Amino acid sequence: MKIKLFKKNHGNNRISKNWYYRFTDPITHTEVVRSTKKSDRGEAEELINQKILPTLSILDANTDNRRIHDIVEILLPSDTCRISIPDALSLYLASKRKNSNNISTHIRIWNDFISFMSVKYNKVEFMDNIETFHLEAYFSYLEQNGRFKKNNNLSNKLLSNKTLNDFHFVLKGVFKKTLCMDSFHKNPMDNIEKKEKCQVDREAFSDNEIRQILNFNDPVMNPLIYVAINTGLRLGDICLITWSSLDLDGTKMIKLITSKNGKMLQLPINDCLIDIFGSQKNESEYVFELQQKIYSNNPSTLSNRFKKILNSLNICNQIDNGDTRKNATIKDFHSLRHLFCVNAASHGIPTNIIQRIMGHSSRILTQTYMNHQSESELKFQFKKLPNYNNSQHINKSENIETIFDSLDQEDLEKLREKLNDQFIESGGTM
Repeated sequence: MKIKLFKKNHGNNRISKNWYYRFTDPITHTEVVRSTKKSDRGEAEELINQKILPTLSILDANTDNRRIHDIVEILLPSDTCRISIPDALSLYLASKRKNSNNISTHIRIWNDFISFMSVKYNKVEFMDNIETFHLEAYFSYLEQNGRFKKNNNLSNKLLSNKTLNDFHFVLKGVFKKTLCMDSFHKNPMDNIEKKEKCQVDREAFSDNEIRQILNFNDPVMNPLIYVAINTGLRLGDICLITWSSLDLDGTKMIKLITSKNGKMLQLPINDCLIDIFGSQKNESEYVFELQQKIYSNNPSTLSNRFKKILNSLNICNQIDNGDTRKNATIKDFHSLRHLFCVNAASHGIPTNIIQRIMGHSSRILTQTYMNHQSESELKFQFKKLPNYNNSQHINKSENIETIFDSLDQEDLEKLREKLNDQFIESGGTM
């Protein structure tokens, strides 16, 4: 039996610390990858030659009544390779980008799952003990009751299909990462279906709505709103702007890496932004120190605060999209990003420049953001079209006698006969 020793390539020039080995499972005849748990090549080779290879050779000749789990226990004792449920997330996050703002969301989702398992299935301690029925029970609870772990902001709210799919994404990713070192176990999340997402596009704010928002006095949200309108940045990226990323005196540019896709953006700083940034106290790494602390603690806090502003101004921000658990949001803080695109397009900025400013990977996505024309804008653009009407042929002020006078005798007789036939059919006379 052949065994290949190697180190895993995790991408971005990141190589695994420990050595792995690959062989063909004598039962299923599929390729199996496992970790030696050894960072030294010599120790890894010694483990393979003295323990793993001899064991596999014996099993290869006696596989009739052997099960894969038996092979696992023989090759590597369970106490050296099993991962506890609480420890699984740290292993998963180690592979994520360090500047990812979604990490706090991942932590909340996984902690919610831990709370559920500790109450409902407290005897299940390790990842390889979790089965599909555990996950089915958890997602059934989420769908019917919302999060298992309640707090002040997310107490009894039901979850939308999008949020349920966020839970699905995180759990599947954690299982994939932690079980990849044990190829004998399949990902139990493979049997959990994602929810159908009812797609509803966000809308940009109208001129009247944005004036109301800007006139609303909220010292926490106001500077963030102005930055969003003038840059198109996402809420998280605004909260994480550092003083080192600003050049207010020289180039007057913002240079930052977006949290969503890690793209480098360079944005001009206009006079409005200079006033906004200049009004902040330079006492910490972040320009908006308070907002950064709030956002890092819970990204939803500021988003919900903005929604409360919209509600207080009676600005419609949700519609029924067929999801019985939750209405779809059509206007929120992200709509300011759409508004920036609309304003940029209406002032003649080319689409490729807008795409670069927004950090979009797709031109089509940028065009979607730009496609939010208001009723007044549509009317204004409509006036540019040629006006084809019948005024050049028939003057509306002319009366019926004038029209008849323009007809010759033959045409009048034909018209009279046609009208007479219609009246006879209807029971009248002419």
